[in-house]
Amino acid sequence: MGDINIILIMATLKQSLLLYSKLILGASVSAYGYLYYRYFSSLKIFRCKKLREEANDQELINAKKDTTRPSNAYYGLNWGFRSDNTVRMMI
Repeated sequence: MGDINIILIMATLKQSLLLYSKLILGASVSAYGYLYYRYFSSLKIFRCKKLREEANDQELINAKKDTTRPSNAYYGLNWGFRSDNTVRMMI
């Protein structure tokens, strides 16, 4: 009599596979979400750090200057001489 109750309580192969597939799917989604969050948060920190370094790097700023313009001024825009004059008037 005791053996019959144990057999009735045991899950079938289909039920077991369904349970394990749900657990694996849930764990995979959670792991993907965690890695996605970590990747983009570290990417944001890297971008901010890179922008800070570029803002303080005079060699990089000088390399971006357009030496063909008569003013040879760099305002962060590279749209030509007319835009340089416009920016200079606004400053």
